[in-house]
Amino acid sequence: MIYREVLRRSPRNGEVMHLLALALHDTGRIDEAIELGRRVLLLRPHDRDAHSQLLFELMHSLEVTPRQVFDEHREWARKHAAAFYPASTAYANSPEPERSLRVGYISGDFRHHSLAQFFEPVLGRHDRRNFEIFCYYNHPDADETTEKLRRSAAHWREIALLSDDTVAELVRSDGIDVLIDLSGHTRYNRLFVFARKPAPVQATWLGYLNTTGLETVDYRLSDARASPEGELDAFHSERIVRLPDCQWCYQPPLDCPPVAPPPAVRQGRPVTFGAFSNLAKISPGVIALWCRLLERVPESRLLIVAPDVDSIREEFLSRFAVRGVAPERIWLRGFQPFRDYLALHEGVDVILDTFPYTGGTTTCHALWMGVPVVSLVGDAAPARGGASILGVVGLDELVAATPERYLEIACTLASDLERLSTLRSGMRARMLASPLLDAARFTYNLEQTYRFMWRDWCQDQTRK
Repeated sequence: MIYREVLRRSPRNGEVMHLLALALHDTGRIDEAIELGRRVLLLRPHDRDAHSQLLFELMHSLEVTPRQVFDEHREWARKHAAAFYPASTAYANSPEPERSLRVGYISGDFRHHSLAQFFEPVLGRHDRRNFEIFCYYNHPDADETTEKLRRSAAHWREIALLSDDTVAELVRSDGIDVLIDLSGHTRYNRLFVFARKPAPVQATWLGYLNTTGLETVDYRLSDARASPEGELDAFHSERIVRLPDCQWCYQPPLDCPPVAPPPAVRQGRPVTFGAFSNLAKISPGVIALWCRLLERVPESRLLIVAPDVDSIREEFLSRFAVRGVAPERIWLRGFQPFRDYLALHEGVDVILDTFPYTGGTTTCHALWMGVPVVSLVGDAAPARGGASILGVVGLDELVAATPERYLEIACTLASDLERLSTLRSGMRARMLASPLLDAARFTYNLEQTYRFMWRDWCQDQTRK
């Protein structure tokens, strides 16, 4: 690899080291990426983007505890953001608990992006009499999705070229009451705007399934399955507010293939497992468990659809081969146009969720295509996304608490073709009847949550 050669000649080149850490992350070599990411920060302690990338890598590792992940988020905030915390928080916003509220959303993903699939149905259903919506878009490019979202917002602000101070002042001048971060530590975030606390109430939701680490973000929106009460509260700098049904509101794709019978039934062939994911989530621990499953279901195959897999095809197959799985049992597909990606589900009987960072968008797509998903739940927020989605559509039976149970569920499904057929044929009706696709209900609950947070702030003002 070119990066390694450059580092051999210049071992303290922090930029190249960071690029190599990104490459390792993107190819599923998470623990190596973490080790290199820590070395980058020793060389470049003030590199906030490299530090955010390390946070993201930590959430993909089976070797890192939720406490360690939380402590690193707090360290990020202390090192990079604390200097921007305001000395005082006086606002011109009128503390009337029942008045119409100005709600602002900040994101760089108001475009063709997985976040937009969950945000678009909500944005279009806000109660315009009681909630005035502002969208602050932090990306220089626009597409058809951007235009749809722009039309649904009462106010649209382009902020990609504006400084953090300027954006914070814009939020203040817009009189935003509740400001929502939709990015967390992902790319195109504006966490340093949130550090300046330009709005009385600030929360994070949807785009990053963990804490921001910031003292100036008051709440994180989740649900009871994704963030059960108890230990997870201690691993957040924010107060977790649990939405009644689910943290997501899914909008199925308009142009999508019909549901076909399971291939094991339709074609009379052995069961095909599938994994539609980015390679960062397919760590050595995930591969080891999947190899055990393939050993238990001897003639089964595994289809892996991942954007970058073609670039490391032989090396990736070797990760299975060293555990005794022949290469011909692993089918690999790289980047696919969206409709083709959906159509690939026709060839899969059971989807295997990743862990400890589970699927979200891909899980919803798989279920919409009729394919059941087996998910392993963990003890951190990113490890509970599968449990959240499967639970809200009434499929808690597919959620495993242990790796052994994960294997048992997958094996049982593989041996019960009648159950596979029943699940598949009824999956869309199941989803349509669930809160996951009820955008009006979700938006109402979300607005009630905003109102709850606002009332809390207003009550605090009366005590001062």
